[in-house]
Amino acid sequence: MFQYTLPLGSVAVPSYTTNVNGVPVEYYEITIEAFQAQMYPDLGPANFVGYNGTVPGPTFMIKRGTETVVRFLNKGTVSAAVHLHGSYTHAAWDGWAADEMEVGQWKDYYYPNSENARSIWYHDHADGHTAPDAYYGQSGIYIIYDPEEDALGLPSGKYDVPLAISDKMYQSNGDLADPTGNRMSFWGDIIHVNNQPWPFLATEPRKYRLRVYDMSLSRPYDLYFVAPDGSWLDFVVIGSDSGLFGGPVKTNDLTIAPGERYEIVVDFGKFAGQNITLGNKMAQQQVQEFQNTDKVMLFQVGENVSDSSNNGDVPSVLNPNIQWPEKRTTVDHVFNFQMGGDDMWTINGIDFNNVNNRVLARPPQGTVELWEVRHTGGPAIHPVHIHLVNLQVVSRSGGSRGLLPYETAGLKDVVLLEPGEIVQVLAYYGPWNGLYMFHCHNLIHEDHAMMDVFNVTLLTEMGYDYNSTTSYADPKDTRFIATDYNEDAFSDESVASAVNALANLNAYAPVNSIIAAQEAHYATAGYNGESATGAPSQTAAPESSGYGFATSTTAEFASGFTTMATPVMARPTWGGQGGNQRNRGGNSNVPTGRPRMPPEHNTIATPSTTHPPLHAHHLYRYLRYHPPHRRHVDLTTIPISPDGTDSKPQHDSVNGAGSDNIVTVFDDPENFNVKHQLQNKWTLWFTKPPSGKQDWNELLKEVITFESVEEFWGIYNNITPASELAQKSDYHLFKTGVRPEWEDVQNKHGGRWAYTFKNSKANDEVWLHLMLAAIGETLEDDDDNEVMGVNVNIRKAFWRVGLWTRTAGQSPKGKAAEGADPKESQKRLERLGKAFKEVLQLPAQDMVEFAGHAESAHTGSSRAKAKYSL
Repeated sequence: MFQYTLPLGSVAVPSYTTNVNGVPVEYYEITIEAFQAQMYPDLGPANFVGYNGTVPGPTFMIKRGTETVVRFLNKGTVSAAVHLHGSYTHAAWDGWAADEMEVGQWKDYYYPNSENARSIWYHDHADGHTAPDAYYGQSGIYIIYDPEEDALGLPSGKYDVPLAISDKMYQSNGDLADPTGNRMSFWGDIIHVNNQPWPFLATEPRKYRLRVYDMSLSRPYDLYFVAPDGSWLDFVVIGSDSGLFGGPVKTNDLTIAPGERYEIVVDFGKFAGQNITLGNKMAQQQVQEFQNTDKVMLFQVGENVSDSSNNGDVPSVLNPNIQWPEKRTTVDHVFNFQMGGDDMWTINGIDFNNVNNRVLARPPQGTVELWEVRHTGGPAIHPVHIHLVNLQVVSRSGGSRGLLPYETAGLKDVVLLEPGEIVQVLAYYGPWNGLYMFHCHNLIHEDHAMMDVFNVTLLTEMGYDYNSTTSYADPKDTRFIATDYNEDAFSDESVASAVNALANLNAYAPVNSIIAAQEAHYATAGYNGESATGAPSQTAAPESSGYGFATSTTAEFASGFTTMATPVMARPTWGGQGGNQRNRGGNSNVPTGRPRMPPEHNTIATPSTTHPPLHAHHLYRYLRYHPPHRRHVDLTTIPISPDGTDSKPQHDSVNGAGSDNIVTVFDDPENFNVKHQLQNKWTLWFTKPPSGKQDWNELLKEVITFESVEEFWGIYNNITPASELAQKSDYHLFKTGVRPEWEDVQNKHGGRWAYTFKNSKANDEVWLHLMLAAIGETLEDDDDNEVMGVNVNIRKAFWRVGLWTRTAGQSPKGKAAEGADPKESQKRLERLGKAFKEVLQLPAQDMVEFAGHAESAHTGSSRAKAKYSL
């Protein structure tokens, strides 16, 4: 701890500059790319995906009034979107969650940088996987500075230091532990600053300006400076999310939540030759792994001051021109932030997947609204972030904290909402119209859809013609969406052309005229649009299909359970030989993953791409789920030859139209009812994607129960493959009588081996191998009786497979524990984990992890801290 110096990173350098209509414009290129970093000297490297191969990404130092065009090229592993957090960017470049760059694409983001100086940041905002993207490195510092502030005499240059605080977990091999799959929160046990675990900074005995960023996924901090004698240092807070305060606020601790920023000045002048520790009161020292989360970094104070300029007292007046919103006492909107019953987090019961209802507010352009945000369920905090606007925190009730003095001293864009609290915020909704997001900045919650939309509606009677600036309200404007990589687009000539084309839009230049027109309008029309002659005319951005704009595609928002089965008659099936053979008294030639039959049925043929016989009542029960377009499925079109050797041609149509040579189960009366019995009955379950506020029981559907090899293949070859399932849906294959729930009596003392694949499309062969290994009883010894079931989870940026067990590595409960050896129980579980890893055919360095259901239930996350790793 405190062994390595604080990295200060690189400063972004423009590769092209110009001046358009008197406005300076700078162009930058940032590449999203995977890379490795040696975080622990005695372990392997950790894998990151960041901006230009660094975490945080390059620091932008932008002079106020300089527009920027930042081209992001996605060479990473999944789709990406970029949000400049704290900027009043037009919607087309704000980082709408579904305005994504696929791998191999690029997009130009166009930023104004014309608000007052402030410490902001840029980070990924892709729908459904912002948390892992930010965790693995897609975040960076962006500072807008104003030379006029130099007169304040605040510490500058090397005495002005950004501190990006985050927390992570590592595996025993040195790689990062994946946060994907958590539902409640992710709190790491290793505190980082500028991506260095517990660093130190060598300082001089003088004042420093520290720009503190909370870039954690979920963890808030209560920061304090402690001297060698244990006393806490006083320091002054001079600014927050939206720039400098009117005056400094003295304190000795600072609460900061994910997404928030604070600027402080701390004086090390009295501590020459001593060490000052930056501590965290919000530690978790009651948990062994989190013993050191009370420490953040160390300041090693030297003996001499090399530069005494800008080392005086902080002025009593810092920013006398804060643009406070006009006071308003009537609450315009109430928003309840709460846990949903469908594995989602919601605002007023609506999550981001509810495309037809997620626009929750339509403030007229240029108005001030008072919003009330309430924490109405669940133990986790909600740092509420509203895009576009600067917030004034007005009140806090319902908890024990009240308003903190540094929360009200300036404007913000994030406000912390703790359990039971009610917070009121004022904001000016402008200057632009358009569709914007607001959400919880606990990124685990954001990825679980705790994000909705407000639509700043255009006023048509302002008396100011700014039509040129109303064309950027669509966050997926087809003029500005991502483009496939083409080398020519990155030539000097193409870059200059693209930058000048954006700058000549004049999208941001008329901001002062727009604001003046809005003020003049409301001076006569009445506050918030109410006038003696009635409400002013408003034009809202169209919200067809709940997306917001009629011209935009809604395909990527489509979700829901439309069909339980898609009969595709040429589904590839497993038929390979070799591999790790586990001879347990059945067919000695059956490799891992192949169903093992009882000894009397050792002659089962290798499955092929055709359909084996399916028992009649199961056939009817299953095929009553219609395929897409509700086409009728003729029961006589299910082929029977399991080994593909039938002399008659096999069809590839789901309805058999026009085919005269189809062999079906009805053509072979002798073998029609032959079944090769499995050792256990199995039940297939399906978790459909949520479409609103639904509880688990509404989403979990029992599909079918089977007990033979023929029934399995008939089912498998007629259901939608895992690779084609909608996002946020799951298949569960469990022994009959066991529900795929932590709370089930046969699961509650058990756990799950799991592995997460970091790509967006499931591998059907891997899932098939796992199912075959489970129903074929090849994962465990005959007397183990550990396997309860297997499942596959489909998410936007990853897919995960799991193997559920009866125990969690301890002795069985009750009478079964008599004479049991706890060490043998753990060995049995580890054998099962190794078999699981073998079936998945993972590289040796990849880790499968085991977590107990009790721990998962306690944390509310299916990705609880791993108990075992193999």
